[in-house]
Amino acid sequence: MTVMLRKLYFLQSLRLNTLLIVLGLLAFSQPTCAELNIKGLDDEAETNVRTTLALSKEACKTPEWKIRGLFDKADADIDEALRALGYYHVVVEKALTIKPACWLAEFTIQDGERTLIQDIRITLIGAAAMDKDFMALRETLIAQKNQPLRHDFYESIKGKFNTLAQ
Repeated sequence: MTVMLRKLYFLQSLRLNTLLIVLGLLAFSQPTCAELNIKGLDDEAETNVRTTLALSKEACKTPEWKIRGLFDKADADIDEALRALGYYHVVVEKALTIKPACWLAEFTIQDGERTLIQDIRITLIGAAAMDKDFMALRETLIAQKNQPLRHDFYESIKGKFNTLAQ
C-alpha cells in the first residue's frame, strides 16, 4: 500500500510541476495578437470595418512606425468601409496605446443616419424593353426603393446589366 501511495504522490507532483512550467512559460511569452476594439457599430458594419482596416492585419511584433502610420490612415479605411454600406456622415474617435509587449487601438464610431434609396428610375429602350431578363433585373433594382444604399448590391446589378447588354 505504501508503494502505491508513493507512486500516486509522484504522479500528482509530476502533474503539478508540469502545470507550473506551462504557466511560467505563458507568463513570460509575449502576445502575438494585437487588440483592436471597435464600439458603436452593428455587427455588419463592424465586420466591414475590421475587414477594411489595414491595421487589423498587424501583429504585436509589427514595428511601431508602421502601426502609427496605419493608425493615422484608419479614418480613411473606416470611411471607405461604412460608405459601402450607405453611411456618409461618420464620426470617429480613436486612441492608440503602444506598450512594450504589444499595441491596442480603440475606435468609437458614430455611423450617423444611413442613406436610403428614395427613388429609382430605369428606362429600358430598344430590344431590352421587351427582354424578360432585362425586365426582371429592372424590377429587382426597383424593389430596393426605401432600402439602405448598398454599393456592393448596385455594383452587382450594374455588372448584370452590362453582361446582358453584350
